Amino acid sequence: NGYSDELYIDTMKDISCKVNENLDLYDDIGISCPNWFSDYFKLTRFGFGRMQFDITRHPCEAVEIAGHIVNEGDFIIKGHVPSTGPLIYDECMKSYKRAYEFVKDKFDGALLPVEYWSWMLFPHYKDFFGEGSNSKRFIADYKVFGHFETDVFHDAWRIFGKDAAKENLPSKTSLQRKFIEYIGPGKTYGYGKGIFLFDGENIIK
Repeated sequence: NGYSDELYIDTMKDISCKVNENLDLYDDIGISCPNWFSDYFKLTRFGFGRMQFDITRHPCEAVEIAGHIVNEGDFIIKGHVPSTGPLIYDECMKSYKRAYEFVKDKFDGALLPVEYWSWMLFPHYKDFFGEGSNSKRFIADYKVFGHFETDVFHDAWRIFGKDAAKENLPSKTSLQRKFIEYIGPGKTYGYGKGIFLFDGENIIK
């Protein structure tokens, strides 16, 4: 399709991420989420440096942000953060800029809606990230416009890895310690849906 080698390599790095996650969780080489890759074959998910994005449409109710309305069916990009290492804020900004350049001819207007749906945006977790940290800066860019709750902590593996099933959870990081304090009977878990507008250089929210 004439895409650059850089785009191809950045996108295919996700195979290594998924294999390494599988190795960490199950002590086996393989991929436990094969359906995840279908959007690569459809050419609707691409990697741009630190982040990857779905080229898609806003799938739910209209959202107002910075005086603009993003309606159901409007063109958006939806971000994901692959497990390639630390979440460096400046690297994410570079990803937004590269993604904007890639899709700028595919939508009307100068402002691109960028969405991120993740456990990181779940309201109950917002104080678990250290002030001034890369993660705190990253999630602060998104206006949360909805969330889903569950009784089961489905994302525990993202914080504790293969030790998530153990009774004595590891407490090596401040984030792990925060979740250990939070986990318990009657607690709710889930993920949030966030959005901001991007003009190619600046985040608008």
